[in-house]
Amino acid sequence: MAKNGVKCTDFATLHPEDVAAAKQLTEMGVHVFFNSIGVSGNVTEWTTVAKRI
Repeated sequence: MAKNGVKCTDFATLHPEDVAAAKQLTEMGVHVFFNSIGVSGNVTEWTTVAKRI
């Protein structure tokens, strides 16, 4: 973490077109992943994100 940095919760803003595309791809059997930017470098699969929408 950067000096004087503030830890925050990871979040993402997706456009409706992005959501529709991710849904369509997963229905075709494609696994969709999102990479976090920064130190954490977490990788989250669409199936996890979809539960929050």
